[in-house]
Formats: sequence, C-alpha cells, structure tokens
Amino acid sequence: MIERPDDQFKRAQDKSIENPGRKFDQRYLHVPITPDPILNPNAILERAIANEVSIQRTKDMLGIGARSSGSEAPREQPQGLSSAEVKTKQDFRLAMDMMKHSFTDPTDLETNQAFCKLFFTPALASYYLMKDGDKPIGVELMRINPNVPDAMYIPYAGIHSEYRNQGIYPKAAEISDEQMRERGKDHVLYEFEDRRVLTENVYPDEKPEDVLRRVEGRQNFWKRSVDCHIVNDRDVPYCRPAADDPQKIQAYDSLAFRMLDKLDPKWGGVFNEDTTAISRESYETFYLEIMQLEYGNKDSVPTKDELRRKYPAIDKFFMQLDAHPDKKWISIDTTKPREKATPDNPNKMTVRGANVEERDRWKHVPSKGTGWEESLRDRKTA
Repeated sequence: MIERPDDQFKRAQDKSIENPGRKFDQRYLHVPITPDPILNPNAILERAIANEVSIQRTKDMLGIGARSSGSEAPREQPQGLSSAEVKTKQDFRLAMDMMKHSFTDPTDLETNQAFCKLFFTPALASYYLMKDGDKPIGVELMRINPNVPDAMYIPYAGIHSEYRNQGIYPKAAEISDEQMRERGKDHVLYEFEDRRVLTENVYPDEKPEDVLRRVEGRQNFWKRSVDCHIVNDRDVPYCRPAADDPQKIQAYDSLAFRMLDKLDPKWGGVFNEDTTAISRESYETFYLEIMQLEYGNKDSVPTKDELRRKYPAIDKFFMQLDAHPDKKWISIDTTKPREKATPDNPNKMTVRGANVEERDRWKHVPSKGTGWEESLRDRKTA
C-alpha cells in the first residue's frame, strides 16, 4: 500500500494515530448532503401509483381483465368461497378486473389514478376480493378515515354476473363487517341510484323500463340482503358532486345506511316510533360523513362550511334542508322487499389467510436499488 509522506493521521504499528496533536479541519463536518430525489418518500409513492396506473391503462386499451373476467362460467363444483382484504398488487389487479366487469359504464367509476392511489393508502380505503377457489368473483371498496371514526362508506360493491342471486354478497359482508368492527366502525353508508335516472336521462341507450327494473332490483337487493334503510323524502332529495366533475350536481341517487349492531343504544334516537323516518340530525350526519370520507385525507377532513363553499351540490343539499326548518323527521322507504326467487349458494364463506402486506412497501428503501415492486416472500417462510 502506498502511503502519502505527509499523512499526519497515519496509523502506527500499534493502531494509534501518529502526531495526535494535529486537529482535524472541522469544516469537513458541515458539508451539506443533498437528498437523493429518487429516495424521497413522496416520489416513491407517486412512482408506485404511476406504475399501477400504467398497468390499468394498458389492460383497458387491450380489453383484457374486465372482459375476460366475465367470459368464464362459474365452476360446476365450487372450490370454496372466500373473502379477504386486498393487500397485494396481484389481488388489487384482480379486484380492478372485477370492478370494471361489474360497473360497465365508465362514468360510474373513479379514474384508474384514484383507485390506485386508494390502494396505496390503507388508512383511507380497503378493498375486499371474493373468490371461488382461486377465481375472483366479487369486489368491495370501503372508504374509511381515522377522522371519521364510526362510519365506513361503500361506493362500490359488485359480484361476477354469473354468481349473482346466490346469496354470496351477504356472506362476504359478514366478514368485512367483523373486521371493520375491530377498527371501531358501527355503521355503513351507501348511495343507490333511484328513479330520477329516468328524468336525468342517465342511460339514453337503454329502454326506460329496463333501467327502472334494474334500479328497483338493486334497491330491493340491498334492503333484503343486508337490511339497508334507504332515505326517500321528496322535500329534501339527495344530491352530490358528480363522479366525473365534482363541480357538477348529480341528483339521481339516494342515501342508504345500515347498522352493524341494531341493539346498540346509540341508534335509539335515530328512528321515529314507527320506523318510517330518521331524524333530521341523523340525515345530516350521514350525508356529511359520506362527503368527508370521499374528500378528506388521513390528516384531516373538510368541515361542513368548507364543503359547501367548494362543491355546489353539497351547498344545494344543505340549502334544501334549510328551506324546511320545521322538518324534524326525514322519510325512509318502507316498502317491504320482495322475497328472493332463487336459492342461495349453500357453501360457507371463509376468510382467506393473511397475505404479505404490499400496500406500504413503497415506504421502504430497497437494498438493491429499484425493484421494491418485486413480489415479496412471506417472512415466516423465508
């Protein structure tokens, strides 16, 4: 080894430093370090989202995923129904296939960007994927937020077309309900299309009688299968920001809700004596929770006044309430649901085993450069 002759910090044979009287130049201790932008957490997250968006766009352009999901008939002998929270990118892509198979109108869906961002933000959303063996047959998206502690909002829930009318969704809901109870949730919120889709001409290429049959069939399903209560009051009709443009007003949905525990004393003052209406305060609370779950982030949610200022539809909703100051009770649909005409699938729905958690994998700096997106092995078996 060649040593510099003037190296006054050269080590002697006994490992001590020769010429210990010389002081180290302190200026070298304050050299600023420029952070590598590639390792910035926000940049890593954005890159992770962009990768998934690119995959979804490619599948959309090629017509794979949603189309192929609907082409396979159900198994003659089901291999076992199961449901689990989506934690891996592979299951997320299957969930997106089911989403696009169940909701064929693109205007009914969020953007690929929004869906992918929610997957990587488990504090704000949970996807659940139902399977028959290894075949995906259903999907459910739950919006949650630590700042809205009691409620969860389900904007999307769908079953493979060949598996509908078999009583599968209620079984899956029992699993997700139980897991959400563990997180402190006690009620579920929904939005269902109502008869106003006809006056708003939402489906211009379909026969009105077919549209009405589908709308009434969906509402009947939710009332019968999971005991939803659907608000139906002409004085204060529901309206919300449109999915494709939040500055537009979408006025053809109804708010619905259900309690995870009907015996909870909390619900004592929600209904009137004959259970034909809910209190004005409850209606306003449920509405505000949906909007906060949709437009909030993990650090905070917008207030009622902030939402009214930003979104014309939300302002219109509360203006309608304000126009009826003496209205204490809001009517709900009391029509008895039709009985189910087809038999339920006799198989039990089980909880699939825990998957490797990949939703927050972007937070970890890879030890070998890029490649965090490679599939992970379960550390228990690694």
